[in-house]
Amino acid sequence: MDGPTDADQIIGLLREIRDLLKAPEKKRVKKEKPETVGLWQSYKDAYVNRYGVEPTRNARVNGILFQVYKRIPEDKHESLAKFYLTQTDALFLRSMHDVGLFLQNCEMLLTRMQSGVVVTMSKAMDAERVGNNVQASQNYLTRKRGP
Repeated sequence: MDGPTDADQIIGLLREIRDLLKAPEKKRVKKEKPETVGLWQSYKDAYVNRYGVEPTRNARVNGILFQVYKRIPEDKHESLAKFYLTQTDALFLRSMHDVGLFLQNCEMLLTRMQSGVVVTMSKAMDAERVGNNVQASQNYLTRKRGP
């Protein structure tokens, strides 16, 4: 026999397939979108200032920052990222100012930054208590006056 047999060729192909299956897949990391460069830099600088280390940067973070970018007026991106890192809400602190919470709360944070109004837990509870008292009084008057 001069050349490789059919069995040799099949064995060679099977080895190639095995090697391909064993090869680690290259993970595709989403690249940073140019629009979010300033937003990332502001977030990162404020994060380092607060925690003394750089925040994690990966495809999830890049995607979230792009979503924040689309939801907030362009002239507010950088100041809002810095503002977020100054917030002392327990949830933000426990999460170490995770970008997911930044996205989840970006409109509220923008309103807070622009208005200066901060609703603390005790303020919210007071407002709820007053609202409940008003509602109870209105219900009482409605029952007394009739329909």
